[in-house]
Amino acid sequence: MMLFSKKRLVFMFVITLLTSLVEIVSTINDAAPVVQVGQGGISLFYQFQSGGGTELIGTICYFLWFLLIPLLYSNQAIRARTNHFDYLLISRFQNSRDYWINVLKTNAILTFIWMLSILLLRALLVNLFYDPFYFERVLTKGTLYYIFEDDLLNMMVSIIFTCLGMVVLSTLILILGMYLKNYIIYLPSGLIISILLMVAPVILGTPLLEDHNSFIISTLSINAIIAPALQPVGRYAPTFNGGLVFLVSLLFYSLVCYLLFSLRLKLDKKNGF
Repeated sequence: MMLFSKKRLVFMFVITLLTSLVEIVSTINDAAPVVQVGQGGISLFYQFQSGGGTELIGTICYFLWFLLIPLLYSNQAIRARTNHFDYLLISRFQNSRDYWINVLKTNAILTFIWMLSILLLRALLVNLFYDPFYFERVLTKGTLYYIFEDDLLNMMVSIIFTCLGMVVLSTLILILGMYLKNYIIYLPSGLIISILLMVAPVILGTPLLEDHNSFIISTLSINAIIAPALQPVGRYAPTFNGGLVFLVSLLFYSLVCYLLFSLRLKLDKKNGF
């Protein structure tokens, strides 16, 4: 059930399309020439998810996605909450919990479609204008921190996992926004929270970044779910499977979302909302 402006939603998807085009065209233009047909396209596709490599515009767009997350839909829910317009919206439901669960579901669906659109557009344009994907090769441990050794299966799963991870990140941003009293502060929160969840595990866990303990830090880093099997954390190359790291990290951040959401509802009930 859409509770907020559909025009804004369409506008955000248009912004997404334009940003994707700029990112993809720029990255392809700056990419190294294809040495062996069928090998470069897949690597370039993964490069988008890991921050665009060293290409400036690609890196800027990578962080821009985090800034756009709350602007896609959830900012309207937080704005309604801060100006108390949500009182009227909640009246359509039996209680506040049902209203917010509806908001979370809508935000999750839109975020999944949003991220899937970005990934499919990248795959299409890389195939058309850089190098077609070639799916008969088998990945090796020394070249990629993978989920599955089969190239095609690995890419398909990584796309789905990335969309699910972005849904969890978007949900976390929305729930944290429910604790804010200022709508303006929420607007850049996607970028702030994302960077914090990338940097904090490394800083706080520096003594643990040795050998096998890098698994712990990898699962705490938000990179584990937004760039599954692409950005391991630790001084040594991990020997554990990227899919395992994703699942553990997804479970951890989902639990955090659940606890924060439950606490927020209890506080609202205590305050008479």
